[in-house]
Amino acid sequence: MGNRKSSGLMLTMANICMGLTTSEMSRAPVLATQANTDFGLALFQKLKGADNGGENNVIFSPYSISNALAMVVGGAQEQTLLEIGNVLSLPADQKKEISVDPVHPWRTDIYLAGMGIQNERFNRKDKPYALNIANAIWGEKSYGFSTNYISALETSFGKGTFQTANFQHHPEKERLRINSWVEDSTENKIKDLIEEGVIDGSTEMVVVNAIHFKANWLNQFDKTNTKTGDFFLDDDKSVEVELMNANSMTGIKYGAFNTDGSFFKTPEMINLFDTSDSANYPAEDGFSMIELPYEGNELSMVVLVPRKKSGGLSSIEEFLVQENLSSWIEKLEDRKVHVTLPKFKAEAGYALNDYLKEMGMESAFSASANFNGMAEESIKSDMQISQVIHKAFIEVDEEGTEAAAATAVIMAKSAMQPFIPNFSADKAFIYLIRDIQSGAILFLGRMANPSL
Repeated sequence: MGNRKSSGLMLTMANICMGLTTSEMSRAPVLATQANTDFGLALFQKLKGADNGGENNVIFSPYSISNALAMVVGGAQEQTLLEIGNVLSLPADQKKEISVDPVHPWRTDIYLAGMGIQNERFNRKDKPYALNIANAIWGEKSYGFSTNYISALETSFGKGTFQTANFQHHPEKERLRINSWVEDSTENKIKDLIEEGVIDGSTEMVVVNAIHFKANWLNQFDKTNTKTGDFFLDDDKSVEVELMNANSMTGIKYGAFNTDGSFFKTPEMINLFDTSDSANYPAEDGFSMIELPYEGNELSMVVLVPRKKSGGLSSIEEFLVQENLSSWIEKLEDRKVHVTLPKFKAEAGYALNDYLKEMGMESAFSASANFNGMAEESIKSDMQISQVIHKAFIEVDEEGTEAAAATAVIMAKSAMQPFIPNFSADKAFIYLIRDIQSGAILFLGRMANPSL
């Protein structure tokens, strides 16, 4: 069933990094992580304004989308590869001169190896949290897929990642099979990823990633301290929600930052009789951060909160790029903190086509798409991406967090067909009778009302 849960991903770093130098092997997961972060933050800027029915709530998995597109990038060539590589934020030093290698403008093996190494680490069994990364590709059985592409794919993403499907004759049956795989891989948190009608007889390939995460806080919130309270919205209104509270919570990190993102030095001691906050916190346009670890201290939730009760989040988002985020996290300090955090649950679904096009990935969605690396040398690929679909879920409570996401890249035959325009003279029109040879106009008229 293609890499269902973690059973299909029994790789070793040596196998994943076959052909890479020792230096490249050690850099691979670092470069892949940097690319994933850059891509995720850039896509966040697009999705934060999306109308997903959640009143501007956003939840998505950059890691899931990166995995799905990484399986595609291995078969892309020329302009299509150039654009996907740019959007995925592949390392700049992996870009080639077009004049040197116009077919492969990016070197992708280090990035793909890095993704594989990360997946292997996340899928290992001896960890104090549940985290499963599953990847699969369903390819139309009548299509001539390249054995080299399949081999390279399974080197990075696991044996059994690729499997055949009968989209041509049983598209609905295959859709249900893929959705079932996603549900199983996400503990039933992501259902009906691909809606009816999305897969049809023209579908050649469906690339899917699924991720499921569940972990307890290293220091859990006491449920008896959870109280109803105000949560302030951006429009100066507030809503009542359940707020988790922890006084003098330990084992976490805290930091405060000024309006421009620079570090604000939080005092260690204060005068008991000084009730002013001006020396204890940054100005109203500043913000604070905490990092809450999960059991095992390998994964954490980072929360950024503006000082302003309303309208302050946009000023943080303006500075939200990898360089700043990494710098802020590095400056967080271990200390006791009084923490208030809402219990929340969020779900979202996105059709990513337009967002990815806006980010520069245009040719992959057009008839000019070049995925020849996926096809046998004797044939030219006629595939283009028809849809990129993403769904995500998260729930946070006193005990910890559960989250899941899935991404599907639907690839179909190029949708070019003869265009037959419509011409309907059902409104006022001008007409003339002319001699074709000389161009002489014999009659000229204007028809405003044929009923007269």
